[in-house]
Amino acid sequence: MATKQTRQPRPPRKAAAPLAEATPAPVDAQKVEAPKAEVSVVAPVEQTPVADTVAEQTPTVEAAVSTQPNADAPHPNKHTGRRIGDIPSARIRRHMDKLNINSLLDEQLKLLKRDILAFKNASNILETKNVNFTSNSDVNGKKKLVHETRPATEAELADAKSTVERLQPSMSDLESKSAALTRGRTRFSDEAPVALSVVCEEMVLSLTRHGMDRVLKNKKKIIQLVHLYEEGITELPLYALYRDLPSFVRNSEKLAKAAQEANAKAHDLALLTQAERDFKKTHSIKAKAKGKNLNAENILATPSAVAETAQTPETDEEPDEVHDSKTSFKHYIQQIFKGLQESNVDYKDLRMSHGVKAYLSDLVVEFIRKLSGPLVLIATSMKNKTVSEIVVMRAVHLFMTDGHAPVKSIAFKEEKVRDPAFVKAEAVKQEEAKKAGTAYTKPDVSSIPLVDVFVASQVTLYPTSGYDELNNVVQEKLKLYSSLSEEAKKALNEEAVVAQ
Repeated sequence: MATKQTRQPRPPRKAAAPLAEATPAPVDAQKVEAPKAEVSVVAPVEQTPVADTVAEQTPTVEAAVSTQPNADAPHPNKHTGRRIGDIPSARIRRHMDKLNINSLLDEQLKLLKRDILAFKNASNILETKNVNFTSNSDVNGKKKLVHETRPATEAELADAKSTVERLQPSMSDLESKSAALTRGRTRFSDEAPVALSVVCEEMVLSLTRHGMDRVLKNKKKIIQLVHLYEEGITELPLYALYRDLPSFVRNSEKLAKAAQEANAKAHDLALLTQAERDFKKTHSIKAKAKGKNLNAENILATPSAVAETAQTPETDEEPDEVHDSKTSFKHYIQQIFKGLQESNVDYKDLRMSHGVKAYLSDLVVEFIRKLSGPLVLIATSMKNKTVSEIVVMRAVHLFMTDGHAPVKSIAFKEEKVRDPAFVKAEAVKQEEAKKAGTAYTKPDVSSIPLVDVFVASQVTLYPTSGYDELNNVVQEKLKLYSSLSEEAKKALNEEAVVAQ
């Protein structure tokens, strides 16, 4: 008799690796030939640099609760975030919401709630004659905050009475204004920061790749700030997004001035060297050349070399002081840089200076600040207080298409609409009933027949702007985001603080 075989359990499946390689290729738009200057530094835009200030953020206490059995297991954001991109949407949302659009409103709301809370605490002290406080206590061998109560002193009761008397007349107005400010906050859809994070990442990718290519051409190893401004930057597809940003304009002017001074010194040295040669030739003086000849060809080097010697030398070492880890994007800039190194073997030995990381981080912060005004304006014009991904892309469209020639066309598509003849006949019946003074019964909407008609719409495209390519990347990432589970979306929207 044959023995019955037991089925062996299937071994656990290995976790899938993050889909970093699934990130679509960066946008590539039609390039416009830019006039070549004597020095490969972008001409400064005529704009007064705006002070690079970041709104102060209210510190919050966040309790990190781990539901994973393994304490060393990666944060869920690490997997889902890499699938969407390297710049997390949670940090983008923080800048859009608390640091820009709603910053002033939240500041006023904080002041009102401070007085409201003070009144409630004082009223509670007078009512219970007790003071609530927290203290650090040992609970099962661990330090925890424990809420405790003690009798209020005479001084505390007097202070509470004074607070109540001071705030009592204005409490109704304070609560009303607080509710009004809460209703007046601009809201954000979950997809809006995802769309903007993709735009910011594509901008950083384009600039970083340009700098890496220029470093390779100059046979260098470390990406310096000057490499980002070298020939070809005006031809990058997303140039319109950052050409007016304060950091870009400020550094463009600084590098242009330094390169001009370096060229002037090199020219003077070349004239002096030529005069020395003429003197030696006239008086038949022969001297053995030591080292490299200081002629005009050697002194007037390539524009990139002149610009490099004009700037302050940098290294890729991190300085002692760092930006606030809750507002800076330097960590994510480094992640983007590493991704480019993995995608191209020619980039593997390159390094990025700390100054370039800080510069690109500042560009992202300034770009979000620049976009905040148009976001609110567009959302308001749509009679909606919610900034959605559609609002974000409309604002980006305004900046990218500025200065580009439109191409217009008419598109026809067939749609089913309510029969115009039926609707017109019902309108006549309604008018006759009104004249006769009789009641008119409207037909049920579902009973109105549908007919096929052509609908015409005007389509306006800007083929040289690069917007269509960028929009395709954004829409592809949004589809990927919508396919995630609710748990994965929640993990993606929870920002993990990283050390910069």
